[in-house]
Amino acid sequence: MAENQPKEYDAVLGGQVPSPVDGVVLGGIEGVKKRLANISFEQRIAALEDALNYGEAGLELLIQTLTDVSPEVQQTAENLLFQHRTKPKVKQALQKYNPWLLFECLQTISGHTHDVNSVVISPDGQTIFSCSVDNTIRLWGLSQRKEIFTLQGHSRGVNSIAIHPDGQILASGSYDETIKFWNVQTRQELRTLTAHSGGVHAIAISPDGHLLGCSITNQRKILVCDLQTRQQLGTLKKPHHGAHSHCLAITPNKQILVDANSSNRIDIWNLETEELIRTLKAHSQSVKSVAISPDGETLVSGCSDNIIKVWVLRTGEEKFTINAHSGTIFCVAISLDGQNLIGSCGDGTIKVWDLQTGRGKAIFNGHTAGVRSVAISADGRTLISGSVDETIKIWRMPQG
Repeated sequence: MAENQPKEYDAVLGGQVPSPVDGVVLGGIEGVKKRLANISFEQRIAALEDALNYGEAGLELLIQTLTDVSPEVQQTAENLLFQHRTKPKVKQALQKYNPWLLFECLQTISGHTHDVNSVVISPDGQTIFSCSVDNTIRLWGLSQRKEIFTLQGHSRGVNSIAIHPDGQILASGSYDETIKFWNVQTRQELRTLTAHSGGVHAIAISPDGHLLGCSITNQRKILVCDLQTRQQLGTLKKPHHGAHSHCLAITPNKQILVDANSSNRIDIWNLETEELIRTLKAHSQSVKSVAISPDGETLVSGCSDNIIKVWVLRTGEEKFTINAHSGTIFCVAISLDGQNLIGSCGDGTIKVWDLQTGRGKAIFNGHTAGVRSVAISADGRTLISGSVDETIKIWRMPQG
């Protein structure tokens, strides 16, 4: 090649396009830097892609571009650097820019023979509990990452489970029309409540461990039970004909119960008076999941229409909407610091957004089918996901 001809990745200023003989050649990384100063968005993106051809100097330039004023340029630099995340300086830069980029799957564990419907983590972070359409509840050691025990007693698929804050009692609800209470230490069944003429689709335990809420599929009611006596305290009579609950959540002060149901609505109940406070009607399809922030101020809902909504719980005011573009939102969860929203989706992905702004932070693939449930450990370091693909995945949560 003649010396006045550009190399493969060099930028050319001036001259005519097919013939660069009269142009000024800006070789190497300096040429990429010049192109990054171009007002053309397309030119800047192309320059970033070429930067990787210049080794360590190119990586350094991409790291610097993470602070660019253009969000699109930042995103492109982030995507390109992610391909080289094992390099120490790249990993450090991505950790500072967006810790969620380094969210990683530690292990996949198998044992269920059908869809995993729900997963929870014990308060001490040592045990994973999962329930499945295969009629079982399984206990897994988080450190050993293997099955410890299988609880058998339900005669049909187990839809929902919840763990008491002291870690001693597990509650389960099943299509066999029963709610069962289990002693976690002895792994024995303590008591069974019969729902009568309806499967139990969703259950929730109040953060203080005093109350249990459970919805009955074929009946327009939610039962409220005292967890100490395991006796029924009251009944919330649902106003929507034919609607059944997909998910329940109780506020930290145990005054409010939130019901996500198939009527496309979210019902908000006063647990003391058993009165319906308000109904939120913003979703166009069945509402699959709800979560309440640790401070009890924010409500998040996920729907079959790809949509996640963030609400002010006290007033019912909608703060903003997120289009997840991922099919049904099966489950939503909020990190313990109240900063991040995690959604598990029908396309097998887990997505993370900033709870305050709705800005997307990360998308993680791993499951081969819809992710029905996610749970976060008490120390905020571990995320567990359960899927229609019959597996459970253990993820390391980023810190910072």
